[in-house]
Amino acid sequence: MTSNYITNSIFNTNAYVSEAWYGGYKLEVDITTKSLASDWSIDFKLPYNIRDAYGVNLTKNSNGGYSFSGQGDWEDLQPGEKAKAIFIIDNKGQKPFVPEFIPQDYKIPSSPAIKVGFEQHADNTIYNTQMQNKDWKVNWSNNMYKFATVVDDSPHSGGKSLKISYPANQQADTGAAWLVPSQKEYYLSYWVKFEQNFDFNGSKLSGGKLPGMGSGDLCSGGQPCTGTNGFTSRYMWREDGKATLYLYHMGNTGKYGEDFDFQGSDGRDKYFQPGKWHNLVQRVKINDGTLSNGEIDVWMDKEQVLNLDNLKFVTNNDGVDSLYFSSFHGGNGSEWWPERDVSAYFDDFVVSTNASDVGL
Repeated sequence: MTSNYITNSIFNTNAYVSEAWYGGYKLEVDITTKSLASDWSIDFKLPYNIRDAYGVNLTKNSNGGYSFSGQGDWEDLQPGEKAKAIFIIDNKGQKPFVPEFIPQDYKIPSSPAIKVGFEQHADNTIYNTQMQNKDWKVNWSNNMYKFATVVDDSPHSGGKSLKISYPANQQADTGAAWLVPSQKEYYLSYWVKFEQNFDFNGSKLSGGKLPGMGSGDLCSGGQPCTGTNGFTSRYMWREDGKATLYLYHMGNTGKYGEDFDFQGSDGRDKYFQPGKWHNLVQRVKINDGTLSNGEIDVWMDKEQVLNLDNLKFVTNNDGVDSLYFSSFHGGNGSEWWPERDVSAYFDDFVVSTNASDVGL
């Protein structure tokens, strides 16, 4: 049996010769996909004539080769679903040949936008796992029941927002992973407001986390991003509220995430201003296979402040599949902690595959 295993950003294609006889052979192709694929088609070239095809629609293409597409229930493939193509090939006594399979461009259906403004919750609702599950598909939650509360005293729109409390002189490590349908590309938008007199600076070190996107095991916390444990694209505030992207990816140059400062069109750094609602939008496009062609764009208050190309997030074809809610002072350790009780407010989350849903 001869096999040829080919991986790209969506499809895994395993092709092998299952039977051979003088003058011909049977070629079987197992196809799986990491993301929902519609109207898909795969090209290949073969020096022999194909006598019969089963399980797929086979045509000759303009490049002198063949194309096949899904048939019946396999016209659209769900993530993890397996399709099989079988070809009976006349090779005139020559050696069986396993071709390279190249998926064509195809349409990835947009996921419906996920919009959360916390309106369905009563004032002073503790945003524990049970309450989060009313808005999201919760993968895990850490300390949200201690520091996250839905309130009606400071909404961006509507009547509610999510308040995160950061107590003085302690580690308020607040976080949750909210699952979204796996996609190659996502936009995330939300609004954040730091209260007046917010303490951006610890006793010695300055910084704190803000929500972003991610995939898989959400590589973070000083872990090396191996290609199989995901990535994270959170934001941070730095000294005096300086705004940055805090990215864990395979190209990290140090042990921890990499900072990318936000800069306006005037070339100046961007800062969070206490008492003001800020809109943050990020576009994340995951890389193809093992290529370094991932992308991140960030907009702050409708102005593009960051553009990153040639990124490698994963090598296992995982898509973007999580909103990583993460907000605390740190780093880790007392030198990051605020010296007084402070809070921030979050509202109007949107996760979508369409730029128009986030105002772009």
